[in-house]
Amino acid sequence: TKAGEETEGRHAGGAKSRTARAERATAGHEGTTDMIEVRHTARSGRGVFAVRRLKAGTEVVRALPAAAVCNDTALSSHCCVCLSPMPTTTPPCGKCRTSRLCGRCAASPAARLVHDDECQALALLRSPPAGIAPPEDTRSLRLLLRLLLLRWRSAALPEEPQYADRAEDLAGDGTDVCVDEMEDVMDLFSPPEEEVPEQLASNFLAMAQQARFFLGAHARLGLAETSGLLGRAYCNSLTLYAPAEPGDPLREVGVGVSASIAMFNHSCSPNAAWEIDSSGCLRVVTTAEVPAGDELRITYTDPRQPAATRRARLRRHFFFDCDCDLCRAGAAPWVCALCGHDNARGEPRCGGGSSSTAAGSAAAAGGGAGKGGHRARRACGVLARHAAMPVAKRRRAATASASRSTATGESGAESAAEMRGGDGRKVEYQ
Repeated sequence: TKAGEETEGRHAGGAKSRTARAERATAGHEGTTDMIEVRHTARSGRGVFAVRRLKAGTEVVRALPAAAVCNDTALSSHCCVCLSPMPTTTPPCGKCRTSRLCGRCAASPAARLVHDDECQALALLRSPPAGIAPPEDTRSLRLLLRLLLLRWRSAALPEEPQYADRAEDLAGDGTDVCVDEMEDVMDLFSPPEEEVPEQLASNFLAMAQQARFFLGAHARLGLAETSGLLGRAYCNSLTLYAPAEPGDPLREVGVGVSASIAMFNHSCSPNAAWEIDSSGCLRVVTTAEVPAGDELRITYTDPRQPAATRRARLRRHFFFDCDCDLCRAGAAPWVCALCGHDNARGEPRCGGGSSSTAAGSAAAAGGGAGKGGHRARRACGVLARHAAMPVAKRRRAATASASRSTATGESGAESAAEMRGGDGRKVEYQ
């Protein structure tokens, strides 16, 4: 049954439901059908496996997410649809005065449709009536509004243009794209009611009520249904970062929901990572060589943190207990004290920023950003006298990195429902 599939996927190593539709979307990615397939295992439920040996840096999935929105701080500098950077001099929409479209999306009827549907709600959110206080950070509410509008359009206007038609605009990019639709989102894992803390359930309900106020009656759902949709976003959202050069600090720009990416199980020692490209698609790229038959896994949390911290966060925010080798051993990869580069457990010397993916450069977000840091990172590949960052220092670095990506910090859980991105960084539900 569907409920049985969800429970199996959650307790076997991932918070994501593994549906047949999502399997087809992932395994059917043209150009990679000879690379990956979805299999069932006794330990991890369903997951994505390599059909043949994959080199590091191989793109295995490219997907158009069901919904992705900018951070509030990025609304003036990034496209509201594809999240690509734009000049801050670009004028906003004349109606909502909130969102901007890049040249590519402005020329795409499907991309314009995404904003046209939400424009009225955003205008009301920007200038609410007296006595109505919108959340200080609107990102999570804007994500929920877009999901509700996606559901309305696909259900009420099936013969009309759809947001997913954007995939046709990307046909000239050279690779086909998996398209995440509302059916895929509704098939994602939702946290069991009996396991949702009372405060979190209350926050879901409060945001569902806000969505009903700001959204037109045509696209509204009941509070229970809206809370359920919010629960799916809570467990399956991905933190999105601007593209960065190897070794450069990562900069968070938004959050998205993609059923195709949700097919990948978690590991605290992942061999793949996701990133957003210039067209707004999410790509899963291998970060190491993957032998044929091995499972491709991404990480839902920061693997540099102590095992007990990782497991507690995964249980709290993704509702499963991690039993990967690192967690069972109580170990973590070590971080170079000179340049901040992540290194595998047992690696005798620093890799020095050799990875070009978001996951490989995540450690650099904690420091070494100046010119001297760049010189140190280049030198790390040839230096042999490095010690791992002490555990206490590593914890402080991870805490500082997380603090920079959210203004409220860990204590925000008391007043906001915390939605986690795949790397564990906080996305607040005010």
